[in-house]
Amino acid sequence: MRAYNQRATGHSIGGQVSHSDWKGVRQGNAQASIPRDLSGYVCGCVLRVAREVLALLPIDWVLVTASAETLDSRTGHTGEAPVLSAAMSRAVIAGLDFDRLNPSDAMENFLHRGDFKASRESDEFESITPLTPDDLPLKSTDTMELSDLVAKAVSLREALCLKIAELNPNLIATAQEEGATQ
Repeated sequence: MRAYNQRATGHSIGGQVSHSDWKGVRQGNAQASIPRDLSGYVCGCVLRVAREVLALLPIDWVLVTASAETLDSRTGHTGEAPVLSAAMSRAVIAGLDFDRLNPSDAMENFLHRGDFKASRESDEFESITPLTPDDLPLKSTDTMELSDLVAKAVSLREALCLKIAELNPNLIATAQEEGATQ
C-alpha cells in the first residue's frame, strides 16, 4: 500500500489564500498506473480549489499551485515542491461540465505549468516554477471600458517613452522639441 499526502494552495489576484489538503491511499496495483491516477487526482484538487475560491470571492482569476513531497535525487532529501500551477479564469471555469470532464484533460483549458506525471524511475513528481500574477494573460481590449483603454494607452505610451529614453536619450529630446513646435 502506498500513501500520498499533498497540498494545493490557491492565491487570488487580491492575495487571498485557500488550501486543500488531500491524502490518497493507493492499493498495490501496477506501478505504471500510479502516475495517471495521481495526476488526475492532483488536477481534480486544483480544479476544486479554483471553484471554491471563485465561489467565495468576486474575482476573475485565481492562481492555484499544487505541491507534493518530492525527492531531490542530488541530495537524497525529500521536501514539498510545486508540481502543478494553473491560472484559472472565472469565465472558463463557468463553462466546464464538471460531471463529465477529465481533470487532467481539463488543465489544457488553462494557462498551466507542470509535468504532473511521475517520472518513470522514481514515481516522483517533477518540481516546477509556479505561475505568478505577471504570467496572467492581459485583459482583452474587446471587453475593456473606454476609460480603461485610455488609461492603458497612456500607461503604455509612458512606458515606451521611458524605454526609448533609456536606449537613446537624444531621440526623446528631438521628439519633445518637435511636439512643442507643432
